[in-house]
Amino acid sequence: ELDRVLGLGCERVRVISEAPGRAFAELATDTERHAMRQALDLCGPYVLYLGGFDDKKSVDTLVRAWARLDPTTTPGLVLAGSGGDAAARFSRMVDDIGGESSRLRCLGFVDDQLLPSLYAEADLFVFPAVAEGFGLPPVEAMAAGTATVIADAGSLPEATRGAAVACRPRDVAHLAQV
Repeated sequence: ELDRVLGLGCERVRVISEAPGRAFAELATDTERHAMRQALDLCGPYVLYLGGFDDKKSVDTLVRAWARLDPTTTPGLVLAGSGGDAAARFSRMVDDIGGESSRLRCLGFVDDQLLPSLYAEADLFVFPAVAEGFGLPPVEAMAAGTATVIADAGSLPEATRGAAVACRPRDVAHLAQV
């Protein structure tokens, strides 16, 4: 299209895969991490999800798996991203399972400047999406040095190049074991 529309010539066009920004690969300083925790009111260890909350993201699978785990040995769960009533919906889900919804935090939108530290401070990043165009959040998390779990679906195995632990899509029991 670039050649046809703009006459650039195919030899001048190179396709570059999507990649995380430089900020994710640079180690967040202690000051940046502390500032992020203060800005978002986060304390203690946490498992992180960042993204949307539509059905294809399968966040309910993560919430159900997390709620089944022993709260004395499992970090809290932090969900970041815009999603309307996500906080109330996921809190009810955790309560219905018998988990501790007080250990679930729904942050909503997080400023881009805080993301590298948010990823870097997480004990684990989980991205259970079952249909993804590329899967930038798990790639960003890995660039920040955070262990990552993905659903073995869509583009995620290719995007993470085998460096993330893959779980069966929408399988709550399997994700809880990972």
